[in-house]
Amino acid sequence: MDEWVREKAHRAQASRSASVWVCEDGKGNVCGVFAFDHRRVVPADVTGSAAGGLTEIPALLLARFALRVDLRGAGVGEALMTEVFIAARESLAYVPARVLILDAKNARLAKWYEEKLDFVPTKTDPLKLYMPMKKLLATLDVVGL
Repeated sequence: MDEWVREKAHRAQASRSASVWVCEDGKGNVCGVFAFDHRRVVPADVTGSAAGGLTEIPALLLARFALRVDLRGAGVGEALMTEVFIAARESLAYVPARVLILDAKNARLAKWYEEKLDFVPTKTDPLKLYMPMKKLLATLDVVGL
């Protein structure tokens, strides 16, 4: 995470290739980072309701999601994902998307996204997961955000 923040995050933001968010702990220490990009996915990857009858589905890609190593396992990742969901909701005012999609780095992380956050693996790749925006919005409503 540190290398990406130091060397690539600023470049991605400056070149408009990604929208980068850096989260701090209130003392100026980086806790985590996430970045968005946009993609289109094909209906074969998602459920019929997520596809909505479209031939290409507009998607918000969670291009980067990283948490400082010493904070893992303490619920901070779930809190950071709440910030992801809030930012994703805000982005819908400007750019349409039917799903939030991400690529898990490994099977352990894919399982975390599924079990803790209710993401669904695509039909074609178990490490590529998605959540319909309708579900993301409902999740924020349930927690009162």
